Amino acid sequence: MANTYSYIGPGTRWSAEDPTSVDRLNVSRQNNDHTKEALSTITNTAAADGNITLATGKTINFASGDIVLTHSSNTLTLTGGTAVGFAAAVTAGDDLAWSSGVESGTDENAQRIIFVDLDDPLQLWDYAEFMQQIQSTSWHDELGDPPVHGLMYINEAQDDVIWYNRETKSIYMQFNTDSSDMLGSGTLADIAFQDGVIYVAQSDGVYYVDLVRDSGYSHTTTAYNQYAGNVTARNSGSGVQLISSASTHEIKNNTVTGVATVRDPSLTDEFNRPKHWWVAGTAGGQSVYSPVADAIYDQGTGNNLLTDISMSGELMQGVNATNDWWQVRDTIFGVSADSYGYNYYWASGDHIPWTSQILSDSVFLEGASFAEEGSSQLWVGSDKGIIVGHLHTKEAAEVSSIAGSVILHEDYASPYMKGDVRQCYSLHSTADVSGGTAHTLTNNNSVTFHSGGPAGSYADFVAASSMSLSAADHADFGAFTELSVCCWIYRDIDSGGIEYLVSHYDVSSGTNDYLMRIMADDTITWQLDTGGTADAISTGTISTGKWYYLAGTYDGVTQKIYINGVVSGSVAAAGTTDGSAEVFAIGCAMNSGTAQQFFDGKIGGVVVTGTAMTEREIKAEYQRGLRRINSTIDTNDTISDNDVAALAADPHGKYVAVLGDDKVCRIFNEFAVPVATDTSAAATVRDIAIKSMSGGVDPHYVMAGSDQVEIVQPNTRIGV
Repeated sequence: MANTYSYIGPGTRWSAEDPTSVDRLNVSRQNNDHTKEALSTITNTAAADGNITLATGKTINFASGDIVLTHSSNTLTLTGGTAVGFAAAVTAGDDLAWSSGVESGTDENAQRIIFVDLDDPLQLWDYAEFMQQIQSTSWHDELGDPPVHGLMYINEAQDDVIWYNRETKSIYMQFNTDSSDMLGSGTLADIAFQDGVIYVAQSDGVYYVDLVRDSGYSHTTTAYNQYAGNVTARNSGSGVQLISSASTHEIKNNTVTGVATVRDPSLTDEFNRPKHWWVAGTAGGQSVYSPVADAIYDQGTGNNLLTDISMSGELMQGVNATNDWWQVRDTIFGVSADSYGYNYYWASGDHIPWTSQILSDSVFLEGASFAEEGSSQLWVGSDKGIIVGHLHTKEAAEVSSIAGSVILHEDYASPYMKGDVRQCYSLHSTADVSGGTAHTLTNNNSVTFHSGGPAGSYADFVAASSMSLSAADHADFGAFTELSVCCWIYRDIDSGGIEYLVSHYDVSSGTNDYLMRIMADDTITWQLDTGGTADAISTGTISTGKWYYLAGTYDGVTQKIYINGVVSGSVAAAGTTDGSAEVFAIGCAMNSGTAQQFFDGKIGGVVVTGTAMTEREIKAEYQRGLRRINSTIDTNDTISDNDVAALAADPHGKYVAVLGDDKVCRIFNEFAVPVATDTSAAATVRDIAIKSMSGGVDPHYVMAGSDQVEIVQPNTRIGV
């Protein structure tokens, strides 16, 4: 009796009455539409030990889903996208001989993981030169050509570094830890790769393997050493040779938790490759290696366990023993002394609305800052949420006042906050999310709050019910020499009269700092009182049934009103705003304490800052809102779980991957808008990596842990 095969999987027209053919070689069938559909399960109904016959060297390809092959008591489980190859013909009674392209798994839960792609110029300065220079190295003689597309990870026990070949699905090179091995005997904490050098944060120092030089080196608190053997001898216990015990080559502390590296913009070595600056984060401070001086400089204060460098040289560190605030230096290049300074910082009460937050991880998203073209975003995760800092390369005295930020929390995503932030309302509730003094709003006549829209959440006002939000006067609300007021609005009903949006103003007295309102002709008025009122009136108009992003700015010289990121009106102005004691209001005007001239519709993302936002920032926030409107992901689902376990940034500046303590991976774009989620990771997942592959469009990301490294997009899982 001939073997028969049945399809067990998603709903299909394939049945006994459906005379379609089965392509057994590719483990798929061709349906009546002449398209191939992958088989989830192949069941041999002829006999318990029946055969699937393949010619020598042929493969079974599973396009999607999981496959379980069972023979007697042995089971091999394959995940979607895996190819199974047979090394030779299999006859009755033989054990299967798998080719080297199949990994059965080694029960390794990866602790830390990175992509290593030799064809990526961001990781390798020149692939052809590198391949030529390594031909005579010991490790090349031992292992042959390295994988073009690989992964490097630290294992669960934190005592091995593994270089994994994504093409062959096998381990290419492995570094063990022992007292006399190339990576020493401490606990491995972090890993980086650049230009043929593997950098490893070891508990007692920084260790690195130079593949081109075929040697290994280490910096500790007492010395600079070279491994006595070559890379082939990496695990042979050859010991070390002292190079220098000078303080210029010693790091700050022997508890190293992080390492990062960046190319020097002008220096090359004898192999024509860029020299590197690198930084070690330790329990006693931060150590920066300068290739210019061939020396290490120690920041020397605080607990700098978090550390990162952007490709343009922006340097980040977490500060103090509790890791609840951080500093940024706009460039690592030029560090030439201990206790080097920083340009700006974020801390509780200063752009952070939370207290006692514990920072967990940080990454730079290259060139994605709203504040200045070419500068980076700094993403910092914590047990309270994420801060997305937008960097600006100004003089040190200026930077802290002009840096911007976005806050991502379980319950909300904040609007973009710039500089001297006085108030910030995501309007998921009445809460002020700006940090510093909390100016909680009073809800008048039951304004309702909702998720969605361009700001992620919004307040819904019904004019007929006299709904508004307000706050009693405070010194923060007035006397501006610079000012920005921004919000998203959606007009449900056109009253035919004046409708107030956001104001610190009293109708009866005519005194005000500012007001933003819709006029009877549907234009927008942005008014300031600096000793005399000045009105910037928009040329554009506002209609019903559509979201608009409005921004009013004042830089001490000019008032401008923006509609959807474009200047729509301006007027000259000078001086300080009135600063009189008036009620702050959203959705109405105040007349001696009485609300009037109500707005009917939705308002979201209100921010008031004593700093003039730039056109670049306003356009970016408008684009951010458009992406939230068009997102297929719940736009209010920012991180889902407050605790952020790990972050990873796409080196091509497109995406950030966020791994929460809920073990869900969320992918955000450069506008801090979620674009994808993955919930397949098991409870042991610890780290994540991400990289744009197809011209910077489609992100691939890796989740490490749970006996596997999972490569997503395309949907491939690799057992490690």
